[in-house]
Amino acid sequence: MKIDIKEINSFTQEMKITIPWENLKDKYMVEVNNFRNTYKMPGFRPGKVPMHIIKKNFGQEIESHFVEHAINEFYFKALKENKLDPINQAKIDNLKFAEEKDMEFTATFEVQPEIIVPKYDKKFKIKATRYTPSDNDIDLTLKDYQERFSTAELIETGAETDHLIMGDFQLLDDDKNPIEDKKFENRYIKIGEGLYGGDVQKALIGAKTDDKINISVDMKEGETSHYEILVKKVEKQVLPELTDEFAKSVDPKVETMDELRKKILVDISASLDQEYEKTVRHELSDFFVKNSKTEVPPSMQENYIQNMIEHLKKQQHQHEPLDEAQVREAYAESAIWNVKWYLLREKLISAEKIIVLKKDITEKIKEVTNANPEQKKQIKEYYATKENENKLSEDILDEKLFDRLKELATIKEVKKTTADLQKSK
Repeated sequence: MKIDIKEINSFTQEMKITIPWENLKDKYMVEVNNFRNTYKMPGFRPGKVPMHIIKKNFGQEIESHFVEHAINEFYFKALKENKLDPINQAKIDNLKFAEEKDMEFTATFEVQPEIIVPKYDKKFKIKATRYTPSDNDIDLTLKDYQERFSTAELIETGAETDHLIMGDFQLLDDDKNPIEDKKFENRYIKIGEGLYGGDVQKALIGAKTDDKINISVDMKEGETSHYEILVKKVEKQVLPELTDEFAKSVDPKVETMDELRKKILVDISASLDQEYEKTVRHELSDFFVKNSKTEVPPSMQENYIQNMIEHLKKQQHQHEPLDEAQVREAYAESAIWNVKWYLLREKLISAEKIIVLKKDITEKIKEVTNANPEQKKQIKEYYATKENENKLSEDILDEKLFDRLKELATIKEVKKTTADLQKSK
């Protein structure tokens, strides 16, 4: 077997394979005889039909079947000989074969590209923003608690701004006719909030039980949805007062509203610390992605996008089919970034000799169970499966890698408040 390999680019190989007839003859005759043994012809016993008749009538079919298996066999032999590991299915071109002739074909396939890691032995620099909480964050959290513990008061005098309407929403076409199977029953909306402000809000003011009201809602740019609402009831949301008793009902571990506010501040600070850690990790990853000349094979980019499409299909609760073209466009750059980081991550883990030991996994599970003692049994059962243990191992690997990269980096911390974040939005 003769093999000529040509490198098209950093991730594409073209392999021309030539197999002499001498190496194919015996295999080809086995194929011919297999066909002959199964062929029935009047006047001949099975397997005794003359060879020239078989070849004349079915030669093309025999060759086609033989070639399919031969390509597969010799392609994989060539890969093994040259220690090549394709990451996609090869494209077969320039096939030449006939009985008593050598076989030739070209296989073009992608391999994992050479990973070029930017220099990081000297301190490299990144910048990350750390947000600190403001009093408004505490007030918003308390408002959320009030809404969770709120009660409803039935209104019979007519709806006003901030009242709740519960009703059946019938979607209408542009001619205001009902659309079949597009009736949404017992839905709640709040007058004046989100999509239900402006002209919609005006139409809903004064609504009472059993009223039918037509509204037109601007769902997104250039798209308006028309509904007929059958009002079933109008309610007023009654918020509890911010007393010590309310604080205890929210969290039995506190005694006063002041203690609840302090606990909320601690929780928000912890959440913002986690966000800061995510930001640092992203900036570290981004440094390597932006400064690496590693090329991304199209098959790896396509695989990432295809997985994203499948994920979105599972998450989608709409009746409309997923616009795959739109998803591909939206995730094209993200796919390249994520594949690059995946390749660089593997290289960095190897270069820094980072490994996860069994004791690391045991200690992490213990840490999780100590933080959630009431769920100890469920946690142990969850990590008893190999799949979940492997996911945990990958998380620990990430943790170790980023801890090492933080040691090697100079991180400039920019401090801002969440109020600054709201202003920027």
